[in-house]
Amino acid sequence: MMMLAARLTFEPPAWGIVLPIIAGLLLLVEAVAMVLRTRRNHRWAGAIGLTVAALLGGPVLAIGGLFFSVATATTSSRLRGRGVVWLGCWGSVVAALAWLVWRWPGGGAILAIAAAAMLWSIRAYRRTTSPVPTRAKVLLLGLRIAIIALAAIWTLRPILQYRHTEEMPGMLLIGLDHSASMARRDMPADYKAPQIPNGQ
Repeated sequence: MMMLAARLTFEPPAWGIVLPIIAGLLLLVEAVAMVLRTRRNHRWAGAIGLTVAALLGGPVLAIGGLFFSVATATTSSRLRGRGVVWLGCWGSVVAALAWLVWRWPGGGAILAIAAAAMLWSIRAYRRTTSPVPTRAKVLLLGLRIAIIALAAIWTLRPILQYRHTEEMPGMLLIGLDHSASMARRDMPADYKAPQIPNGQ
């Protein structure tokens, strides 16, 4: 029976504490950006509270905002809960990246920096005022994000390991000893050698 298994492992560079610190600062900037964006429609206390709720329970907040949007869609043409949905998704991503940096300082920090770079690319591209068609903007933005993702993957140095296992059938060997020693009787445990006189 033969088995072939493959496993993908990553060996990020041992950059010590520098990368986790950079990733932590970028995630802190994202948390502050969440507060500032939420501050447009709420007071400071409400903005900070919603940001903390998004970081601690982003999926729950996003699902609650989605239900609120569906419930109010019949009475209003504007989806009032879509900001909460976006905030919950944003907080979930930031919290997941922070947990990844905590559990895997090397590779998690690289992924967090790459994700922050992708978010920065999207924000910077939204403010582009050059007369470029929308399809071209989407294509260029996709290429930029793909380059950032490829650079992050290259930095992680992925290695594909193969393991080959082959089970050999069992074998039992039986040997027969026909020598003269096997024809002699074993000595008992209390055997005492006879006393032989000197000279004999």
